[in-house]
Amino acid sequence: MVLLEQEGRSGTARAGQHADGAVIPPVTPMAIGRELKRNAQSADRLAVDVSESSGLSSPAKLMKGALVTFIDQAALSAVTFAVGLAFLYRGTPAQYGLFTLLASAVYLLGSAQNALVNTPMIVLAPRMKPGEVERFEQALFAGLMPGALIASAIAAGILVVVEPGIGRWWQAVPIISIVLLPQLLRDFFRSQEYAHLSPDIALRRDGVFAVVAILSVVILSYLGSIRALPAFVVLGIAAACVSFGPAGHSLGQGLNWSVTAGAYRSSWGCSCWALLGALTSWAQSYAYVYIPYALSGAQEVGYLAAARLMIMPVSLLSQSWSNLYRPLASRHLAQRQERAARKLFRLSSAILGTILVLYTSLVLFALNVLPARVLPQRYVGVDRYLLLWAGVVLLQIVRSNLSSLLQAQLAFRSLAIYGAVVAAVSVGVTVVLVHLLGSIGSLVGLSLGELLLTLGLALQLRQRRDRSEVIVVPEPIPGSML
Repeated sequence: MVLLEQEGRSGTARAGQHADGAVIPPVTPMAIGRELKRNAQSADRLAVDVSESSGLSSPAKLMKGALVTFIDQAALSAVTFAVGLAFLYRGTPAQYGLFTLLASAVYLLGSAQNALVNTPMIVLAPRMKPGEVERFEQALFAGLMPGALIASAIAAGILVVVEPGIGRWWQAVPIISIVLLPQLLRDFFRSQEYAHLSPDIALRRDGVFAVVAILSVVILSYLGSIRALPAFVVLGIAAACVSFGPAGHSLGQGLNWSVTAGAYRSSWGCSCWALLGALTSWAQSYAYVYIPYALSGAQEVGYLAAARLMIMPVSLLSQSWSNLYRPLASRHLAQRQERAARKLFRLSSAILGTILVLYTSLVLFALNVLPARVLPQRYVGVDRYLLLWAGVVLLQIVRSNLSSLLQAQLAFRSLAIYGAVVAAVSVGVTVVLVHLLGSIGSLVGLSLGELLLTLGLALQLRQRRDRSEVIVVPEPIPGSML
């Protein structure tokens, strides 16, 4: 059996106080252990509550949820392909590189949001009562709004300083910061819907986003040579179409900043380590963007992005499945169903790995049979990166599933510390390899980092299983917190 590890006092947030003076207990493994000792029967009650509230309790519902999830990701993949193809045929490698640089800023902010907001919402909500879940999510959203605006403005300023080619600062900074916000809001509502195991709602929202985004990119392409900043703006507009409405509804319910502060304090014991892990993961995963950019310029980043585009559908498919996999794994472990969680891990890794192998073989066949028709002349030769990208994605599939299992056990501290060590090693090696091998060295470094992460996370799970101790299931968060 897996032990829910007590991650140590260093990640524990101090207890805060509600506006009415009630103590807000920190949601941390240490606090969880104390609560369970006070009531040994709470875990059994929670298992029944979670089982009854699960929206995917049967294999048929699970398959339907998985199918809807894959269709949802196909819609987002279509947007990624539309943008990529627009730059391949109507842009330049340098502009594609700049767009990739802008996109990496979105992923950086998204990673921080995922750690501070989305992950607590996914892994802590199954341990709460229904009314507490709603208040907790509303409080997380209230904190997201000002944080996202400030972080977006800072990120936009840094981007303009680093790359003046994006545009004049007095134009680019407000545009980028305003465009980043709806992207983050869309991601929040999407995570919320998957946390509720309601991928059908996420599909409707993402379907509208995909249609608006693709039509906007097509129109932009027909107007002339596509450039990075306008393409970034139209994606932001598409995200605003599906996020500002729900955001306005949430804001209309009223905000209680003392409750918001209490929610963030209570989850800080988990989210602080999740934040460190997310930032180090971004530093490693996007080293292929900023290291070649710093050493060789935006054009090299454009070549790498073009190769990644060809393997992107499977990568996005894996990301889509993780939206459903994480809440499912959390619920399995909350019900002490460790065997079911491991079975789900093996099945999803095997299926996604098989899809990746078949898809990569098909792409290589197409490139070798019809190379002139598949890629414009200025991008011919980027297929030499394809096998390396396929290897990276395969490792990312397994690593993502392993990470989700550990997150479901609230093992954020060990994840963050190990991830930080691996990221430091991986980024350092990547710098050396890019100097020695050119841009291809960035993919070799990325592969090494993913391999180290995969092996390390597998070892952590093996050690937990070998302890042969019971799963510690958290107590529902007391109503006084919210």
